[in-house]
Amino acid sequence: MSGPIEKTTSQPESTITASEPTGKPSDSPIELRRSTILFGIVTIVCLAVLPDFHRALFSWSSEITFLYDASSLIVRSLQVTLPILYIVYICGSDWKSIGLVRFSWRRDILIALGLWIFSNFAYVFVVLFMRASSIPEIDAAEVISRPNGSFALPLLFLASCCNGFAEELVIRGYLFSKIESYLSSTGAAILISTCLFASYHYYQGVASMFGIAAMGVIYGIVFSEIRSLWPLAIAHTIADFVGWLSI
Repeated sequence: MSGPIEKTTSQPESTITASEPTGKPSDSPIELRRSTILFGIVTIVCLAVLPDFHRALFSWSSEITFLYDASSLIVRSLQVTLPILYIVYICGSDWKSIGLVRFSWRRDILIALGLWIFSNFAYVFVVLFMRASSIPEIDAAEVISRPNGSFALPLLFLASCCNGFAEELVIRGYLFSKIESYLSSTGAAILISTCLFASYHYYQGVASMFGIAAMGVIYGIVFSEIRSLWPLAIAHTIADFVGWLSI
């Protein structure tokens, strides 16, 4: 005869479930995804190694050439672009938060062309007004070398693309968005980002700096409405390319 059957209460087994992906890397460096590690390595190389390598590469000549200016612009663009993308990536933020949305060929290019034309008119109007007010201006040829050489146009186009995207990513994509979020004010974000944008163009002279500030206000307003970085980057690229050719 069998003994009494013991009644047992089954306890729920502890299970480990995979958490939903958040886009944020793990706290432990060992568990970081290989892609994240590689992204970090490339970022640091562009930030801390590439600029010095570029400077060493041209150390043999004291003459400032178009090749040096254009390649410096490309290096600088990588130097500022990758750290921002890396910060957004490791924070798990949405790329849309900095204006990196799906590209629309028709819409974005049309907006870019309209933005370039309108902002260029604003720039010329402000510069002419400043000249009429006897505000000093610097000849661009004194600070920027003229394009020359067999590969001048392709190199100029590449440098313009890199610089156009980098500046818009920094000023409108990241700083504008973060300032707007921090101050809860779109107007303040436009004003502050425009001041920052114009400030490092002082080398072109006071008149051009104010003209670029006018462009910055227009770019800021457009970005606040469409929340896409692509039309701004394209318009900026065209402005750099045409402006450099006109020197």
